[in-house]
Amino acid sequence: KSVVQVVLSWVTRWPNVVAIPGVKRVEHVLDIVGAAGLKLSDDELKIIEAELEKLSSGRLTWIVNLLKNYLAIKLSEKKLEE
Repeated sequence: KSVVQVVLSWVTRWPNVVAIPGVKRVEHVLDIVGAAGLKLSDDELKIIEAELEKLSSGRLTWIVNLLKNYLAIKLSEKKLEE
């Protein structure tokens, strides 16, 4: 899961929400397409929601930073399990 894929999955999990990501390269399109059908687990959603509760800013950039940190933690946890 890339940061973009997690963000798109999280944002579009609500009905009536449409994400309109900008793309500059083919790789971006492929990353976005890779988000199709991605479902975050209940545990992943709880982690994201808990972090969002800590934030007071309404700016969208915090979502990307939050998810970058989240994915870095998840990747390091996975490496420890291996």
